[in-house]
Amino acid sequence: MRRHRSGPGLLAAALLFCLACLPARAQGLVTSLSEHLVSITSSFTGDNILVFGAVGEIDDPRMSPFEKYDVVIVVRGPVEPVTVWRKGRVAGIWANQKSVTFRNVPGFYAVATTSPLREIARESLLSRHQLGLDYLDLARARADDGEQDAPGREARDLQAGPFQAALIRNRQRTALYLEEEGAISFLGDRLFRWTVSLPATVPVGNYKVEVYLLRGGQVVAAQFSPLFVYKAGLERRIYGFAYDWPFFYGIAAVLIALGAGWLANAVFRED
Repeated sequence: MRRHRSGPGLLAAALLFCLACLPARAQGLVTSLSEHLVSITSSFTGDNILVFGAVGEIDDPRMSPFEKYDVVIVVRGPVEPVTVWRKGRVAGIWANQKSVTFRNVPGFYAVATTSPLREIARESLLSRHQLGLDYLDLARARADDGEQDAPGREARDLQAGPFQAALIRNRQRTALYLEEEGAISFLGDRLFRWTVSLPATVPVGNYKVEVYLLRGGQVVAAQFSPLFVYKAGLERRIYGFAYDWPFFYGIAAVLIALGAGWLANAVFRED
């Protein structure tokens, strides 16, 4: 795993330079990442991405000068549909019995804050921006009973709650979903930083890093940065071949397995 060893003095100097470039009295929020490209090779064991930024002056008469700033950082991975199954007894055998399909499930989701989320803003704002695992909207598509009409939709959404909770718990166990309240540290009054850990199983695709600056329970500034996770080298070619030609990839995998078995038998065969 690569580790970023930039000293705090160098980081502070860079952030101060960014802050100095802000226009006076602007809603200033300058953010950046230690890297925007993460390449996955055969030796990839995860990576650490440093998210840092600086807060400028904010001229808003509605805000009290005594209200402190809060920062929320969200890293969202590529979205995909996911089906969650619940097992039940069928003729005395445990088997998949009921399922719920969610349309918009981030492959990776991490959120960090300077303070507890419920102390930063109201639930309506947290839900609007999907800040926190409790406020994710995975947009349930359907249940396997085939009911998709308006009648009974609210009841079905309530029934989907345990399925979504189970999905989030499973992603948390594999470090694909993270929630770190109070993890963002300030260097002085204006500079902040947070390091997000990407596990070895992080999915490839386009990511988005969202940084929200809040004051008095309101979002006063926000910035978004792209992050790309992709396979490199031979792994990229194999991945592309498997994705574009799955039938031939399956045949090749079977032939390689047969060849490896034959070679092992020839080498270790006792005469």
